[in-house]
Amino acid sequence: MLLRFGHGHLTLKNNHQEQDYNDGKTKRFLYEPVKGLTPINESQYKELQQ
Repeated sequence: MLLRFGHGHLTLKNNHQEQDYNDGKTKRFLYEPVKGLTPINESQYKELQQ
């Protein structure tokens, strides 16, 4: 599953760890049930969309 969040403040709890993001960039993540959320870049996101 691919997830994308717009700019602004974002707090995620992933594998018992809290991650704070607060910059003007879009955040993209790949969710896999075993691995959880993995941050990915724009080119990885576009490739995985196909």
